[in-house]
Amino acid sequence: MTRARLLLARPSRQAGFTIVEMMVAVAISFIVILGFAVTFVNIKSTFIGQDKVSQLQDNERLAMSILTSAAQEAGYFPFPTTLDANQIVATTDATYGNMTAGMVVYGTTSSSSPAAPESLSLAFAASANDGLITCQGHTLVASDLTGAPTAGNNSLGVRHIFYVDTANKTLNCIVKVDNSTTNYGGGDAQPLVTNVASMSVLYGITSGTGLTTSVIGYYPASGVTNWSNVKSVRVTLNFVNPNDASATIPWVQTINLLNR
Repeated sequence: MTRARLLLARPSRQAGFTIVEMMVAVAISFIVILGFAVTFVNIKSTFIGQDKVSQLQDNERLAMSILTSAAQEAGYFPFPTTLDANQIVATTDATYGNMTAGMVVYGTTSSSSPAAPESLSLAFAASANDGLITCQGHTLVASDLTGAPTAGNNSLGVRHIFYVDTANKTLNCIVKVDNSTTNYGGGDAQPLVTNVASMSVLYGITSGTGLTTSVIGYYPASGVTNWSNVKSVRVTLNFVNPNDASATIPWVQTINLLNR
């Protein structure tokens, strides 16, 4: 009797998961994995965005550091007790204009003939031991004076020409030494900073000459009638937006010409 009851008794349920339980577990696992994936993508996107912004800030600081250094050199000349600013020799340029002897700053607006973007020229004179550096990173030494085309008075005149190559979006610089570009870079434009879409410059004009005069207004190059009265420059560089290549981010800085 007992054996018969055991044989007829319903077998006990075996341990395990049902299909429904398995589907619920898979769904939960999928949601967890998806959450991790979304978090990873967001972290990666944030990192890339911060890296782009950091690169933009580095480019902004580098560009303005170069322009500020050039502006602080502008107007310098050695041997002030015996010579004058005419050590900054006259320079000619068919594209970016001519500068007379002793001229420190000059600018051009964008033009179609010849095709050229807006430019900023800054000039100084240097001797062998001044340790001055060109915008292309060359420190002027004694051998530069002997190699210069028309060096006189133990000094040479240097002109920096800054402009933006709008096709390649770079801030460029050309160096003219004693009105020649056959040396010191061969007259080739040197890209200095990338992702610069355009540049515009306003010139701070004084009502007279001397260190005590103050700027009475800022004007474009076309509005400057006497370049000797330019005491500062206000440079606007429009950088490519790292998150939208069709837009730009302006960086504006006013730089005093220290030797005026």
